Amino acid sequence: MSQTHQEQYSLIIEDCSLLTGEGQILPHQDIAVRDSRIAWIGLHRSDERVMADQRIDGSRTLAIAGLIDAHTHISQQLMRGILTNEYPVLYLRFNLPFERNLTAQEMQVSAELASLEMIRSGITSFADAGSEYIEQILPVLSSSGLRGALSRPTSDIGEHLPAGSLNRIEDALKINEDLYHRVKAEGGGLLDFFFQFRSARSCSPALITAMVDMAHQHDAGIHAHISEYPESTLYSLSEFGMREIAYLDSIEALGDNVLAAHCIHLSEGDINILAKRNVNVVHCPRSNLGKGITKTPQLLSSGVSVGFGTDGSAHAGLNLFREMTAFKYSQAAAWGAPYLDYQVANPKILMQMLFSGGARALRREHQIGSLEVGKEADIALINLDKPHILPTYNLLNTLVETVDISDITDLFVAGKALMRNRCVLTLDEEGIQYRAKKASEVMKSRMNWT
Repeated sequence: MSQTHQEQYSLIIEDCSLLTGEGQILPHQDIAVRDSRIAWIGLHRSDERVMADQRIDGSRTLAIAGLIDAHTHISQQLMRGILTNEYPVLYLRFNLPFERNLTAQEMQVSAELASLEMIRSGITSFADAGSEYIEQILPVLSSSGLRGALSRPTSDIGEHLPAGSLNRIEDALKINEDLYHRVKAEGGGLLDFFFQFRSARSCSPALITAMVDMAHQHDAGIHAHISEYPESTLYSLSEFGMREIAYLDSIEALGDNVLAAHCIHLSEGDINILAKRNVNVVHCPRSNLGKGITKTPQLLSSGVSVGFGTDGSAHAGLNLFREMTAFKYSQAAAWGAPYLDYQVANPKILMQMLFSGGARALRREHQIGSLEVGKEADIALINLDKPHILPTYNLLNTLVETVDISDITDLFVAGKALMRNRCVLTLDEEGIQYRAKKASEVMKSRMNWT
């Protein structure tokens, strides 16, 4: 830094390696934060005129943008381990009945545990796929310090859904609009609300178009499950005479404010529609691989933005590094090796999906998703001083292949420390784990799961 006068920052991370938004790793960088934003990035240099409330020695770390889980299920946090090796369709047999049986108190515990796991997993931003009792979990999520987009599960048709899952359209609209205003008022600028239609199979055309219209009125996002199971496409073909994505496009439900989770079973025509409408796709690889292999190279080559999600702890835990490696090898097997194409899911593509794809899905690409001056100071520090990381000939390749969430030591959202040296600062970790174990036993008994 070469200031001619004294500069004051809230935080400086000194002499770290830094992952850029273009997938380059720059050595010996300083990151200066003022208030909630990155104010300066440059080559490390000691300067007594540069003042900071807090200084962190980053000489053994890699600074990356905070991870973004663009499709998770906070309400399924207490379901861990129940879905493994079960046959489809899982959400009808397990997930939805479980959600309908949660009490407000158990939902609070679930939100606490999800927040704790996200922080310890290096996640700074998330998009929740739909939770009840949002009023009760808002204080929990706010106190965690995480950034996120909430939504409420919304359906109005479907005999296959558990009792109590359906809303009249007018009720659904009022509930969602009230929640939008409440989250806006109480979210502290970190929490957003996305309107939702759960899926084309569980929502009437009238409900979908009404929710889309309301989202446009408030300039808000829309969160939906799209082409996750073959059944949804077959249902659309049977009911509307067209594939699911073509049907949603026909009722003007697709646009650049849509977060389309999964998108596994796609035709060439589907991909063209998603590209034309600038829909933001989110894959959840470890969950998705039980249903099919995504056509991600085709999506990306068509200009579709794609991010990563975990699909919640009920499936495989909130580990985006494992999602990324599962995606990498499945894509190589499907679209790389058979065609001798060794650039499928290369590290720079993976970084683009992990960061900018998730940021776009949350409609915050101008604020998060890369470490740049002017963007929010959502930062994760990775301890490089590990035998499975260093030495390496190519740190970017090693980041993809061997780094895991346990290597993340420090986490910041808007410049505020949520975790230092693997110690979570904003939540009572011991108390949460105690409450979660108790709640899990109660739910296990209530659901009659042995």
